[in-house]
Amino acid sequence: MPINLQLINFLGFAVGGILYAMLGVMAMPRRVQNLSDDYPQGETRCLTSNHLLIAVAVCGCLWNTGGLFEIVWQDFFGRRTPVFLAALAYSALGLLPALIIHFKGQNENGNIRGKSNSIKWAAYGLSIAAALMHFSAAAFSSRLTLSGEDITVSNVKD
Repeated sequence: MPINLQLINFLGFAVGGILYAMLGVMAMPRRVQNLSDDYPQGETRCLTSNHLLIAVAVCGCLWNTGGLFEIVWQDFFGRRTPVFLAALAYSALGLLPALIIHFKGQNENGNIRGKSNSIKWAAYGLSIAAALMHFSAAAFSSRLTLSGEDITVSNVKD
């Protein structure tokens, strides 16, 4: 791959990882000091976090970190990425749409609305099925990569 495309690919994964990490930090619960008259002065309370946003951040970080690792591993060491790392990264990427569907299907109270529940479970089922296929491909093949150049599932050694 030409150096320009490698740099763009590297920067894309790095910026994506940073943005997902920022989302994770913003979604984490934190303690704040109450300034209202309803509570005694100086008392702190814990703000709740949205666990779905944290899961989205973790999956996004896994995907982008896996991509960065592959670029560094191939370009600096001249080796293929470990197949289970590629399977983990693709599984994290495949889980992101299900998490977003789950997040968007909630109302203000966190309850699932109408038909969104069946769509949510279908999305999770497809994501889990895809993750199982990725890991089974990784277990039976040594040619699964994140770049998409050599995705082959076979037991034949080159």
